[in-house]
Amino acid sequence: MTKGKVLFVSKYGSTKRYAKMIGKATGFKVEELGKKSSVDGVEVVVVGGWVMAGKMKGAKWIKKNWDVLKGKKLVIFAVGGTEPEKPEVNDFIPRSLNGLNLKKVGTFYLPGAIQPDKWGGFHKIIMKNVAKMEEDPEEKRKLSEGVSYVSKKNIEPLLEFIEK
Repeated sequence: MTKGKVLFVSKYGSTKRYAKMIGKATGFKVEELGKKSSVDGVEVVVVGGWVMAGKMKGAKWIKKNWDVLKGKKLVIFAVGGTEPEKPEVNDFIPRSLNGLNLKKVGTFYLPGAIQPDKWGGFHKIIMKNVAKMEEDPEEKRKLSEGVSYVSKKNIEPLLEFIEK
């Protein structure tokens, strides 16, 4: 059995939910990403982070540990409230990890949730302004009331990459 680890950074819970789903499906240990996170003794590393303003949280850790990570099977997933059909989702990971060779890395965008009831402080102010400027009534409703795209089916391509 392949040894692996799932590391994640989550703000409102969607990334954590996906990390747990991936851990359950693979048998990999799941841990919250921290400065002292280690990938010693594992062959596969899965790193997930939430997206804010088009950048993935956890990217700094990946860059700092790139010399170790590039020698393992690496899978990176970014989670955000943007719908997966929108073309900008393809830029979140490369923009966050600018300068790294990601050709052999599995990169995946997983749609998360918009959860206005959990927003606080600066994030709440920003998102309220975004909702006010939104012209599409359906998008405005999602930003105001919330929506969740989190689903087990969203991790299927990621799991297939791990199995290759």
